[in-house]
Amino acid sequence: MILRDAVDHYVAWRRAHGARFITSARTLYQFCRSFPEHASCDAVTESEVRRFLAGTGPLTRWRANKYGALAGFYRYAISRGYAVASPLPAADEEPREPQSAPSYIYSREELLRLFGGVSISSKRGIRLDAETFHMLLLILYGAGLRTSQALHLTMKDVDLADAILTVRNTKFYKSRLVPVAPQLASALRRYAERRSDRPLPEGMASAFIANRDGTQVSKHNVDHAFKRLLEHVGIVGMTADAPRVSTP
Repeated sequence: MILRDAVDHYVAWRRAHGARFITSARTLYQFCRSFPEHASCDAVTESEVRRFLAGTGPLTRWRANKYGALAGFYRYAISRGYAVASPLPAADEEPREPQSAPSYIYSREELLRLFGGVSISSKRGIRLDAETFHMLLLILYGAGLRTSQALHLTMKDVDLADAILTVRNTKFYKSRLVPVAPQLASALRRYAERRSDRPLPEGMASAFIANRDGTQVSKHNVDHAFKRLLEHVGIVGMTADAPRVSTP
């Protein structure tokens, strides 16, 4: 079968079984673009797969993600008779993933400096204002969410009455409920009152942590603001092993 057609079938099959399958689908279609339009699944060679996996930059975790996406596809293709064999190199031949830097644990004194410096370090923020940045940090610290999870909270995901956050599309494509402590719940209510003065471009599906125009705050702007905050309060800058706002 033609490689692109087989990938189309596989992506549709994964999504029909409840997977969002966005990143892996993007990887597979990128892989397809490495070959002629009508290339078959069995026309792909191991050397071509190795070249795709290697890419052009240094070794990162992204190589393992690409390998996983291709391995899943070829298992499916072989089971459906679209391919005879997998052209992937053996898993034990793949280079080891680079180790992640250990998490940085903030001291109580550093946390006080961080939260105390938000308003000053972000006073010139055009998109991400100090009040919104402060609320985001409180959610990350008080609810234990990842940055992306906090930024994707919508108005309807924040239950102020019962003090519960609904975090959607977590691992295994499920949602989970996160109860929050009274202090954080009070902060959420105060922010929600001010948030109500900003536009709701998508109604109750609009971002809770929002820019002045009601749009979702970007991860890039958060990272930039946090780097500026670290510099302002005198905590080590954003090097490879430096403190970070949270995992993606």
